[in-house]
Order: sequence, then C-alpha cells, then structure tokens
Amino acid sequence: MKKKDKNIVLIQGKVEKLFSILQINPEFEIAPVEDDFYSIKISGENLGPIIGFRGKNISSIETLLRMMFTEDEYGIKLHIDINNFREERNKYIESKTKNAIEYVRKTGKKYTMFPMTPFERSIVHRIVKEDEGLTSSSIGEDPNRQVIIYPGNYKER
Repeated sequence: MKKKDKNIVLIQGKVEKLFSILQINPEFEIAPVEDDFYSIKISGENLGPIIGFRGKNISSIETLLRMMFTEDEYGIKLHIDINNFREERNKYIESKTKNAIEYVRKTGKKYTMFPMTPFERSIVHRIVKEDEGLTSSSIGEDPNRQVIIYPGNYKER
C-alpha cells in the first residue's frame, strides 16, 4: 500500500473516532493535496454547531485531529471544510479585501478590516501584497485581530 493510501486510511480512522466522540455521523471525503497535506470535506445536515461562529470550531476540530496523531504520524497536515463553509468564507474575505483595496486606492486613507482568523488574515495579506502600492499589517489580539490596509504613501496623522 502506498504512503498516501496508508495516510488516508489512518486519517479516516481518526476522523471516524472523533465523530464518534462528538456523536455525529456526517459524510466525509479525504483527498491528498500534496505530499503529506490532505483535504477533508465534511457534509451533512445540522452541522452548524461544529462549524461554529465564523468557522472557529472547524479550526478546533483540525487541532483535535492533529493531536490524535502519534509522533510517527506527525508530518500529516490537514485542511477541513464543512458544508463548503470555508470555501464560501474565503470567497467572502477575498471580495471584502478587493472592496477595501478599491476604497484605499480611491480615498488614500487606510482601511481596517473586521476581526479574522489567522488563515483569513493571510488571505488578505496575500491579496494586498499582489497589489503594488499598498501594504498591510495586523493589529490587536486574537480573536479580535484585524488587518489594516494602507496606501503606499500613508503617513500616520
């Protein structure tokens, strides 16, 4: 059996065990993305509580799954999406970032985004970095950490 196939079987067992503990029985699909990185797509009804506010529980489930791996299995990386929440949320973050960039370009003023998870902030920073003449930085403490988008010539007043 290939390493990827072994890892998928291993991940499947961990996911089933976690779902058993959580007393839920959703459908799920595991797919290799690259080397030791796997995507887990979970679907079903009444999964709102395991998604949580702004997807916070999805991140917690990823952490719990990672903790279930032994040191020998440690190199496995997971990305979980439940009922396409993260996919849709990422599209929303990208759209809001593009709107903020447009605002900064038109007004020359900085723009403070709403609180986001570390992964969501990385999306904003990546998009801003691709747009010449703008910069971004994060401020605050989690869970209220935000990204500020600045025009390239911005000076604090």
